[in-house]
Amino acid sequence: MKTLSLILFSLLAAAACSSSTSGKPASATCSSGSECTSGECLDLAVIGDGGCTSVGKACSKTCLTDPDCASLGPKFKCFDGCAGTKSCGATP
Repeated sequence: MKTLSLILFSLLAAAACSSSTSGKPASATCSSGSECTSGECLDLAVIGDGGCTSVGKACSKTCLTDPDCASLGPKFKCFDGCAGTKSCGATP
């Protein structure tokens, strides 16, 4: 659980440093998929004992396994999200 929280914190920190122009890279904050080079703006999920909560949105893409995230960069892995949806997230 600590690892997932650390990864999500890393995503949010990277997103805070992103530019506000279109064509945002993976892990940048977003409000719609049209802003993202990945084409998708997905919820960042925190899964804990109390359930699943969205802590914002970031450019990413849906996935089933880690290799699905390779196009975003070597540090991206596939993580569980809310409602069974998995998405790619950066690892440290």
